[in-house]
Amino acid sequence: EQGIIEVLPVSGQFDHAAPLRLTLAHPTRSEEDQSLVLQPDELGWGTQAKIDASHDWKIELGPKDGRWRLRGRLPKQQQATHLRPSVQAP
Repeated sequence: EQGIIEVLPVSGQFDHAAPLRLTLAHPTRSEEDQSLVLQPDELGWGTQAKIDASHDWKIELGPKDGRWRLRGRLPKQQQATHLRPSVQAP
């Protein structure tokens, strides 16, 4: 809504000095997919960007080197979501 995307960690250990890559995938049209680099800030990571809130987005977040990733879905018209690993640690 304000053109700001923020990622705020709730749990886990992350390198707070390293940027993260956020991929927003359109559910059916790959030409609308977006990839953003989020820079570290005081509370987490962020960037300036506006996204189309008229449909759902599939979301993937991780470091630039791809060592790990969190996934989730941002339902249309919502401004927040919870991301989690695709698999649980043993």
